[in-house]
This record gives sequence, C-alpha cells and structure tokens, in this order.
Amino acid sequence: MPPENPFHYTHAIEPDEFVGREFLISALLSELRRGTSALLVGATRSGRTSILRRLEHGLRAPCPDGSRVGFTPLFLDAQTLHDDAGEADFWRLALRRVPAVEAAAAGYIYEAVDDLFADLARRALLPVLLIDHIDALLSRPNLTTRSFFGRLRAMSAGPSELAIVATSEISAAKINSLLPCDWRGSPFNHMLEYVLGPVDRGELDVLLDRGGDRFGPEDRDFIATISACHLYFAQVLAGCLWVFNLRGRPSPQRRAGAAKAALELCDATFDARWRSWSVGDRTLILTCALAELGSTPDAHADEPGAAEAPSTCGVAHELAALLAKAYAGPELRHLLSLLGDGTLQRSLPGGSASDAEVFAGAAELVMRHGVAEPLIRQMVRDRPRLHVEIHCLARTLGIHSIAVPYGRGLITVPDYPGLVRSGVLTDEGSTIRLRPPMLLWWLIDRMRSLARGDVKGSTWFETMALGDNSPALNESLHDAIKSLRALLREGSRPFIVETARCR
Repeated sequence: MPPENPFHYTHAIEPDEFVGREFLISALLSELRRGTSALLVGATRSGRTSILRRLEHGLRAPCPDGSRVGFTPLFLDAQTLHDDAGEADFWRLALRRVPAVEAAAAGYIYEAVDDLFADLARRALLPVLLIDHIDALLSRPNLTTRSFFGRLRAMSAGPSELAIVATSEISAAKINSLLPCDWRGSPFNHMLEYVLGPVDRGELDVLLDRGGDRFGPEDRDFIATISACHLYFAQVLAGCLWVFNLRGRPSPQRRAGAAKAALELCDATFDARWRSWSVGDRTLILTCALAELGSTPDAHADEPGAAEAPSTCGVAHELAALLAKAYAGPELRHLLSLLGDGTLQRSLPGGSASDAEVFAGAAELVMRHGVAEPLIRQMVRDRPRLHVEIHCLARTLGIHSIAVPYGRGLITVPDYPGLVRSGVLTDEGSTIRLRPPMLLWWLIDRMRSLARGDVKGSTWFETMALGDNSPALNESLHDAIKSLRALLREGSRPFIVETARCR
C-alpha cells in the first residue's frame, strides 16, 4: 500500500499538526498576557479556525516566564448559535464546559458570568473568549444590540476581566458599519487586527518537509511560486503533487497535472472569495489579471449622472484631516503648487499658524478655488495606500471615479490596503500584480467563455457579480477580454504547462 498523503486541506488542522504562523501565535499569546484582545481577519480557507484551535491549545499550557497570569480559554463557534439566539444563549454556549454555570442555566445568566470571572480573577486566571466566525453574529438580531456589544466592550476593555480573540471574514471597520446599534460601543474598536495573508518561505518549507524526499528543490519552488505561500493553496497543491509523484511521470508533467487538479479542487474556494470582495475589489483584480495578460481596459468614467453639488459644510474638515494624514508641511505646499499658478501656495497660513490651521486653511482654499478633483487625483498617485480614505472623500465631493495608480482604467476604488495585506495583490511601486498565480488561472478559465463568445457579455458580468459597474466600464472590460480571444482559447491549461516546465 502507498503511504498516507501527509497533506490535509478539507478541515481545520489539529493543534499537534499545526505548521506555520508561529510569529502570530507568539504575538497573540504575548498580547493576551497584557489582557489585549485581537481580531483575526481572513477569507474562507485562510486558516482562521485552525489558528484559533492552536491558540486554545497554547493558552492551556503553563506560562513559560512564570508571569502572574494563566488563562481559561472559552471556545465558541458563533455559527452554531440558532437564528433567534439571545445573550443568555451566547454565554451558555461559551461557558458550557464550566460546571459553575450549569446551575444558572435557567436563571439570570450574567450573575453566573460575573461570579465566574470574579473567581477566575482571584486565582489569576484570565478568561479568554475565543469566538470563531464572530461576523456570524450580524445575522442574529438579538445579538446585535447596544447592551450586548457594550457589555463585551466593557468586560474586555480592561486588562484583568476578559480578553477576546475572534475570527472574521470581514474587517472590524466593516463589522461596525453593519451593526444596527451604535458602533461607538463596539468591542472591536480596541482590538488589534491581524490580516491572515501568506506565510514566509521558511514556514512553507517546514510544511513541505512532510513530503520527505518525494519533493525535490524544483517541486518546492513550484509549490511556493504557484501558491504564493498561501497555506491552503500550498496544502492542496502539495497534496496533489504527492499523488502525482506516485505515478512516476517526468517532473514537468507531474507538476502540470497536480496544478490542474489543485485548481479544480480550489474552484469553490476561489468562487467564495470572489463573492466576498466588493464590486470594486473584483473590478481591480480582473483589471490586474488583464494587465498581466497584456490587455488593459481603456479609461471610462463611472458616469454618475446629474447630482446636486455636495455641501461644503464638514467636507473641508474631512479634507483637512486627510491632507494631514497624507502630507507633511513642505509636501503640502508642493502639492498645492501643482494645482495652479502658485496662488494657493502663497495663500496658506504662515508665521505662527499651527499645523492644524495650515491644513484647515489648505482645505478651505481647495474648496473655494474648485480644485478638489485634481487634488484627489494627485493624492491617488502620491498615496495609493490611502485608497479607501481618498475614495470615501471623493464620493462625498461627488467625484465618482478615480484613476487606479497602475494603468489607464478608471474604477471605483476598492479596499486596496486589505487586498495587499491579505496577499491578493502585491504593490511593486508602479505596478500592482495579482497573487497567487492560481487566482490568475482561475480567472483565465472564467474569462474563456466570454472571449470565445459562448455567453453574452451582460450574462457573464452578472455571473461574475460585476453587474453593478457602469455600462461603459463593463464594455471596456469586455473589449479587453475579447482582445485576448486567441490567448484564452484553451483556458488556463497552457499557462499551467508552461509554468510547470519552467520551474
């Protein structure tokens, strides 16, 4: 019998099989000793549950430095709460393994919670609430109340009563925006946020060591390149290559076969991730894919139509805050000099004026002279990592399209920093590249039907959840895809074969 495949990717990894993320685990344990809470943000199959289980295992171990605090981990999967669950249901599920709470199951649950936490504090055992899929609470109306989230915030805001480590598919800011209650009482406001992106090559090699001598240096390089060190994709690809290595074919053929099989296995995951991104995210990712294939959409505006000019009340204050975040004093003066004949620069407050007064004065000058749009476009070029903030202000000002920093297209700017932090995009200065290559291959297969004319353009954009784009932008994307008809005729297979041969 052939040996068992050592690479598992269909379920959460058990703590004793966990590989990688050691820096993250160490950082979380260190922060928890100070009572600091954290939110782990990652797309589906990013390892959120595995990390939380590994952390739970680490919290049960003795403190290595002999510090005062031990831990009492309390694990809760929010997806298991029924749709009409309330606060008492939440705490009963979280504390289900604590005998002291069983007797209070029919009574006022907070009395049991308070008594338990007070007892743990006396014994120097910090309770750590590990909430998997905390964003699932958004679909439980009885758990999106000001009292529930306010109590969580109050309990976890200090260093001694409770710490929380939660996982989510969306960021804390996004969760706050979706809460029907006042977000200022949200516990997420004081959490450290970690975005789960790729691991480094050293951690990936530790994982690949499970393959023993079945993986040579070229196989390892191939897995690292194609997965871009995303652990889930690396696990799937390594598992497929392990099977293909048993067949004794030449290395390029084995690698190509394994990559094709891995892409098929990851299809549902890519589809889920695609739909979790905003329309702007999808548009930017598709445009990056087209650019890497040698076709860039022409520039088109979003064509917002007639709209009332926004009130300047409050807008100047927002603009001043964004300018202060993006530019130092001398940079601000240079920026203003690019917008005219020097009038704006000379009109800035000087002398003993504070920085706040200078930025406020600059914002008022920009609004008064009607140069907000060229200012916004210059800021996009200068500060691409502030895309989200710039886009929000642009919308307020009625500017509905901003040029992306890498090419000619005009799109509604997505959560650019989040895509970079999660390893979907890499910012290489003047170029933004798509990662991992498996995502590009998946998009090639999706674009193939449109390029060949097998489906109508409107149907394809609806299927790809891009129907909310302006007709002009989708027409531009359609033309760019059609121009690649010959390249996309066979889908991703030629790209996979070429990559397998080159490694």
